[in-house]
Amino acid sequence: MTVKELRTMTGLTQKAFAEKYHIPKRTLENWEGGSRKPSETILYLLERAVKEDSKMTKEKMIQILMADRYTKKEAEKAIKTDGFEIYDDLNQAAADFEMTAEEIKEVEETGLRAVDFEGKTYIICYPM
Repeated sequence: MTVKELRTMTGLTQKAFAEKYHIPKRTLENWEGGSRKPSETILYLLERAVKEDSKMTKEKMIQILMADRYTKKEAEKAIKTDGFEIYDDLNQAAADFEMTAEEIKEVEETGLRAVDFEGKTYIICYPM
């Protein structure tokens, strides 16, 4: 992944991303603009940090499943056994499934469900 792809994945502005990950804003601009490149080590560590920050807590996953159709007990069991994924980025889910964001919101037969929770749309990918 490129630095710009990582930043886009977070939904942060350049300024906010630079502040969050302690990168000088000018450096970030240079990386994204292509005039400079981060070392492979920096890119690897940045990717790990961004992905770790985007992981959901077990409790939040339970709340999202409960907003969909599960009881708390069913949600806890599903997290342990069913092997589903929850996307908090509609565009990332669309890219992974090669669909548009609108298509994902409209189709349930694919095992994908859009769930609105706390003012945000989450995509639940149920195992088929």
